Amino acid sequence: MIEDTPLHRKLQEARATIRALQDELAETNSGLIALTLELERRVEARTGELEAANHDLALLYERAKALDHMKTRFFANVSHDLRTPLTLILGPTSALLASDSLDKEARARLEVVERNARILLRQINDLLDVAKLDAGKLTANYATANLTRLLRLTASSFEALAAERRITLSIDTPPALPAQVDAEKLQRIVINLLANAFKFTPDGGTITCRLRTGGGSARVIVEDSGPGVPLSLRESIFEPFHQGDETIAQRSGGVGLGLAIVKEFVELLGGGVVVGDALGDGACFEVTISILAPPGARRR
Repeated sequence: MIEDTPLHRKLQEARATIRALQDELAETNSGLIALTLELERRVEARTGELEAANHDLALLYERAKALDHMKTRFFANVSHDLRTPLTLILGPTSALLASDSLDKEARARLEVVERNARILLRQINDLLDVAKLDAGKLTANYATANLTRLLRLTASSFEALAAERRITLSIDTPPALPAQVDAEKLQRIVINLLANAFKFTPDGGTITCRLRTGGGSARVIVEDSGPGVPLSLRESIFEPFHQGDETIAQRSGGVGLGLAIVKEFVELLGGGVVVGDALGDGACFEVTISILAPPGARRR
């Protein structure tokens, strides 16, 4: 018979404590197993939900791509359909203006027809360019050109509009500036910058177009005496279909593609465009491009 000694009692108490801890541990393990199973069930359910959501997102993405492709095709088809008859209008109009058979009044009216037809043609070309950019089909073709001649020739197409609206149009260039550029795209850049300046410059205002060079780059700077561009809009105005001041834009027309085309074309030529404040009032757009074609560039 084991004696009931203090040591014996302590051993009994220790054994009882161990059994209690073991029971508690078993209960805890059972709870952990149940919790783990519940978590696994929830994770599995959530994974199923995420997979379903990802599937839905994939379907939406494909639909968005299809709609975007349809939009691009629509722009291209409509633009082509509009450009052909418009070109047929401009041909005879230019021929009549080049003749000496018109009296002063008829010539003035025909000049209005030609100017507005060219504005419409420019907007159609913008739509075509957006379609080409979206499709990744627009490339740069470099050739040697005189930027001074290109800039002055491009600006001359706005002289009649400047006279009609009493806007002082100033062109400041060096005598000559040869460069390896895509002349067609650079001309479109200048046209859209000047068109934007005329859109926002009030009658009787001023527009200045400058050509500068230095450090292997050419800079085209267009300043106007319009309302300027708020800091909050100096990034978004280069987005397609954004027109800045909607009140002025609605009054002046346009679809909000001009500056988006400028940005895309400038970047295609490896350059950059920034907008700031003109001296005094108005906006100042500055385009910088290299006067040398990049290595391996396509040349004509």
